[in-house]
Amino acid sequence: MTGGVQIAIETAGVPFTQVQTAEITRDHGKILLLGTAHKDVTFPAATFERIIRGEITLTGSWNSYSAPFPGQEWQTIIDFIGNGSLDMSEFITHTITLTDLPKTIQQMADREFSFNKVLVDLNK
Repeated sequence: MTGGVQIAIETAGVPFTQVQTAEITRDHGKILLLGTAHKDVTFPAATFERIIRGEITLTGSWNSYSAPFPGQEWQTIIDFIGNGSLDMSEFITHTITLTDLPKTIQQMADREFSFNKVLVDLNK
């Protein structure tokens, strides 16, 4: 496939989107599988053929929690944020509106500004 994306990152852990990443990735592209599968992931034969013939690279990445979901780590972080032990203002460099999201993503891609975490405020 000459069209499609060069890099696809799957974070939802949903079998449909895990398969879909291979369907939208171009030849010699790369896929990062981050979302944890909670069900079997079955690639249709044609999709599996796309991975093989397109020489697509699949890479897995460790996620941020332990079993059972959501794991102790998430609750610990929520507790730290809630009791003020962890100041999130040092991590969040920008707060934007949903309306500004498409423009901000493009600016991020074009490296027009430095950022760490960008928070989308749905109440603005």
